[in-house]
Amino acid sequence: MGGGSSMEIPQDGIQALDVVLRHSTIMSAVSDRRCMPLARAIFYSEVDDRKNTPSLGGGAEIWFGYQQSLQLAERLLMLNIDLAAAAFVSAQPALDFVYQAAGADPRTPGTFQGQQQRKASKAITGIKVSTNHLVSKRSHKVKGLSKHGAAGDFSEQDGRTVSVAKYFGTKYGRLRHPGAVCLNVGSSRRPRLIPVELATVCEGQRKQKPDGPQTAKMVQESAGGPADQQQLISDFRMKLSMLQNDPTCHALKVKPAETPTVVDGHVVEAPGLEYAQGREEHPRQGAWNLQGKQFKGAAAFGPYAIAAFGNEHHLATSCRPASTATRCRGLRSPVSSLCCWRPMPLSCTKR
Repeated sequence: MGGGSSMEIPQDGIQALDVVLRHSTIMSAVSDRRCMPLARAIFYSEVDDRKNTPSLGGGAEIWFGYQQSLQLAERLLMLNIDLAAAAFVSAQPALDFVYQAAGADPRTPGTFQGQQQRKASKAITGIKVSTNHLVSKRSHKVKGLSKHGAAGDFSEQDGRTVSVAKYFGTKYGRLRHPGAVCLNVGSSRRPRLIPVELATVCEGQRKQKPDGPQTAKMVQESAGGPADQQQLISDFRMKLSMLQNDPTCHALKVKPAETPTVVDGHVVEAPGLEYAQGREEHPRQGAWNLQGKQFKGAAAFGPYAIAAFGNEHHLATSCRPASTATRCRGLRSPVSSLCCWRPMPLSCTKR
């Protein structure tokens, strides 16, 4: 616009187009069981018709996906794709999931003891499973585990008490593992028990609280190189090509480009560090080498004391190397003398 007037950015229009694109993408993804929309992201268990879910251990796996957003650029709109990753529960037999969570061998299932029972019950509670002993599969949310195996748990049937193993064995065939625990899909007051071997963990369930090793494995799997991330973005962009057949996008004449936008740039040279005696060091592989170098204009600090209530040998092995390292780097510190104070035991007398 001329005449010194400023052009207003139609944020409401950009937001409307962003909502249309996200809604059309999610609606096309809902029909595909291999993907799961979650908040502002869409995750896929398969990318480019290949399995793409590395295992995290403990019955969990990682799904990769993306978040899309519209950004206003010079004379055009840019569709921004950001990679995302999340932990999901692995689709597998419920027997394997429960016994792996308890640290037991699923090949010889039996009842749990103490800590195993608590770990397995905590892992399976809230997980949705589907039964495979009926013609039409039904899904249930697990409320907990039984304390005994199917051969030891009983239920009322036609006014008489029978074991869960005998009930399911009579109606659907003999159980392979009658000593394994049962899943409670009812409530604590009115339990509904299903043998764990007759259930399968449903696919596409978010792992709510990954533990420490699972989180570390997620970070390791997500830290791919630029070439790997570019290939993954290209695979996800191919899935957006289905928007060309979406009636809403067609009516608004929204059509994502087939190739990514190329932006010119340059690599900024990493700065160097100057050390004592005019020595200069440049980073190598993202780090500066400090071996044999002292800081330029290093500071000095006064006397200090360390109070330790323990063994004098442990104090010396931990403090003296630190004091030596500071002097090697040029930091002026006084020579420290170590002393260990041992408190006297208190004695109590009755009056």
